[in-house]
Amino acid sequence: MKNKRIIKKNYDFQEIISKKNIIKSYSYNLFATKNDLGYFRYGISVGKKNWNAVERNKIKRQIRMMIKNILKQNVFENSNDLIIIVKLNYNNNDFAKNEKDLNFLFKKLVKKDV
Repeated sequence: MKNKRIIKKNYDFQEIISKKNIIKSYSYNLFATKNDLGYFRYGISVGKKNWNAVERNKIKRQIRMMIKNILKQNVFENSNDLIIIVKLNYNNNDFAKNEKDLNFLFKKLVKKDV
């Protein structure tokens, strides 16, 4: 089953990042732009320099689960395109702390109304 919410194309990533609308936290950088689709889409970027493939995939799975939990709370209903870039500090925290950090970013994005 195809997930329409996931951004995978490199040119989509570059287009969103080039707008330079960024929100930063301890573990993440979040780039956001408005879209006309009526639902939000997201992409996750984990650098190859700091983690091997197994760790990168684990981090992406965890972030997808965090986003799923955030959507259940109805915190975020805007139609935006988001790129989540994971920082090296991600490994310094446990899952709950990282989820709280991502939830904070989403709330900050809603207040900012990109």
